[in-house]
Amino acid sequence: MQTGTFDAKTISKLGTWNVRTLCEGGKLAQLLHEFDSYNLDILGISKMRWTGLGKIVSDGKSVLYSGHEEHHIHGVGLVLSKKASCALLGWKPVNDRIITARFQSRHAKTSIIQVYAPTEDSDDDQKDTFYGLLQDTIDEILTHDVKLLIGDFNAQITDDRRGLENVIALLDVRAYRGADVGSDHYLVRSSIRLRIKRREQKQRQHPYGVEKLKEPAVVQQFQLELRNRFELLQDAGDIDEYWMAFKQAVIETVKEIMGCRCGTQKKRWIRGPTWSLIDKRKIAKCRHEQAKADPDKETTAERYRQLDRAVKRSCKSDKKAWVECKGAKVHEAASKNDNKMLYRIVLELTGAWGNSSAPIKNKDGVFLLTREEQDARWVEHFKETLNQSTPANTYDFGATPPPPDLVVSLDLITIEETKVAIRTLKANKAPGLDEIAPEMLKHGGDTIVNTLIVLLNKCWQDQSVPSDWRKEVIVKLPKKGNTADCNNWRGITLLLVPGKVFCSVLLRRLQQAEDEILREEQAGFREGRSCSEQIYTLRNIIEQCIEFQRPLLINFIDFKKAFDSVHRGSFGKFYEPTAFHNGLSTSSRTYISALAAASGQTMATQTSSTSKPESSKDVSYDIALLANTKPPLQSMTTCLEGEAEKVGLRINTDKTKVMRVNHQTKMQITIAQQTVEDIDEFTYLGSI
Repeated sequence: MQTGTFDAKTISKLGTWNVRTLCEGGKLAQLLHEFDSYNLDILGISKMRWTGLGKIVSDGKSVLYSGHEEHHIHGVGLVLSKKASCALLGWKPVNDRIITARFQSRHAKTSIIQVYAPTEDSDDDQKDTFYGLLQDTIDEILTHDVKLLIGDFNAQITDDRRGLENVIALLDVRAYRGADVGSDHYLVRSSIRLRIKRREQKQRQHPYGVEKLKEPAVVQQFQLELRNRFELLQDAGDIDEYWMAFKQAVIETVKEIMGCRCGTQKKRWIRGPTWSLIDKRKIAKCRHEQAKADPDKETTAERYRQLDRAVKRSCKSDKKAWVECKGAKVHEAASKNDNKMLYRIVLELTGAWGNSSAPIKNKDGVFLLTREEQDARWVEHFKETLNQSTPANTYDFGATPPPPDLVVSLDLITIEETKVAIRTLKANKAPGLDEIAPEMLKHGGDTIVNTLIVLLNKCWQDQSVPSDWRKEVIVKLPKKGNTADCNNWRGITLLLVPGKVFCSVLLRRLQQAEDEILREEQAGFREGRSCSEQIYTLRNIIEQCIEFQRPLLINFIDFKKAFDSVHRGSFGKFYEPTAFHNGLSTSSRTYISALAAASGQTMATQTSSTSKPESSKDVSYDIALLANTKPPLQSMTTCLEGEAEKVGLRINTDKTKVMRVNHQTKMQITIAQQTVEDIDEFTYLGSI
């Protein structure tokens, strides 16, 4: 495929602007409006005053920003047009005064450095630090790159161009006084032949419009078309062939009946009257710039200040009306129990979207600029997370008496089991690589159940699954902390929905057998049970200790990436004596265990949370150790740490907390030679 370009015959527009602040409501929309008005391709921004770092997309433009971690000071950024975004190779937020971006060009890469320098009144150490870091940033750029240094240097300049004779392709540089976002600085725009080359972009598959299945007429038409296509489905002996035919029939039917979902463009919350005031303020600024006499200058300046205040008031009013409208939609979504829409609106109001496109660091703490480097780092991270090495000292499972056997049904999968598994699928969930969403199976009726059960029984009898079912997509979601660290992201595995149905059937068979032997105290992951009794018991213990003035120490244990780090071999041996009975073959045991591990804890979540009577093999990820004094609590913590390491589990010292009741002095409980944090309150099992 031949890639396009910016068009080498046209001139690219590059600008820089000190906007003073973008924290006020409506300032970003005004900036993007001026960005379009002056036909800019790339705009460097100084003094944004945004906190943190990241990338957002607004009105089709990408905004890269790098600010202070906590305070709304300084801040730099880059605004990119759609064409410039396609040519972006990578970017690096150096600090709150320097940001760099690298673009694909026709003959050489182009690196742009946007800066916001300290003022002349700043202390010398601050200025020396800035210019030293700026020089290091320039030196890090590859020699053959075209380097463009732009920004607000807070310095006096002249028309003297001596020493710049070797600068080429500089066609036009001028300040535009008409551009206005309420700043006392001018937009500086230059015309440069960057000859930027677009990178080949991956075509994103638009999701199918499964929301149309809420209409009865569409459901009826969908089931009828499925029935016609499934009649031509051959009962092939090979599982993969039958699966491919099943998938093709479902996807083609969805494309024909529902098509792809059309994205909706977000409307600006700034209304027409406010834009009229913004235009009037812009005219007032031009008149002030053109005024020559002192009285005229004072009059036009006052007129500009009045309009600027009017714009701010109008923006606040528009923002309030927009929030109230969103609040009404939140109430409507909550009344309809539409959690997806409710969550989406709350994120839109709070601005707490996960910034998955923010740059990340390698193990040495160095930012990775290119997409290829970042992808390689993610592969490395998830390999280390999901593939744990064998513990040095493994648990001796033969030292404990075997628990009772589980009587598990080995019959073929029934229609009722398949219907129950499909019924329990959650709607509005992302599909796997096959693009079959849960709604397609839930609204397929008996037609899709009767066809799917043939495939499931083939898998059960042949003790294998289609090769597609073993392919997974890992989606990363941010957690607390710095998102530049890969450890502060959670990997979510997207599996194929038909494979989930198969795992759900097997899981229910195990649940029915295991519920009969589970002890009464086991409440988590059991149907019709909750952890309210455990919460009440812990609260009662704390209240009794306070009432009778007895000391109490509680160590809330948190395991680091528990489901991902558990040793698979130990996990299999853990349940080997109890998992299956009634002649279930060794190959079937191995197959089901492997399928459980591959299903992203579809089955492992249930099994790893159960507790066997007459055994010390309890597995729990919400452990609270209780003691009256420090020595026994430290002893229990050390013992738990050693036993957990035998099955690949490691205690997370950052999230493990110790709470004191009727203890005046802090307890120095240590794990792996690190002191556990002492706290006054803790959220345990969802309750404080």
